Amino acid sequence: MQALNGMRVVQLGRSISAAYCGLLLAGFGAEVCALDGPEDPSSAELPVEEAAWFDQGRRRITIDWQSRGAERALRSLLRRADVLID
Repeated sequence: MQALNGMRVVQLGRSISAAYCGLLLAGFGAEVCALDGPEDPSSAELPVEEAAWFDQGRRRITIDWQSRGAERALRSLLRRADVLID
């Protein structure tokens, strides 16, 4: 059993440090959900090999932040989250 099993993390941050934090938490067993807009994935600034490395153990969800349901979707995810990375 890993130290953070059962912990839920929502990653909003798009920086390398936010992606690395999510990677570390996933490595310790946390369920990490990385949120991106349709045209700005957090790994877009990385070479393909590095982007795939940062995505290990994380789920990626694309949300159109301009849509009507975006705030409702975010609130729903945050209600169940233990940690928010921004």
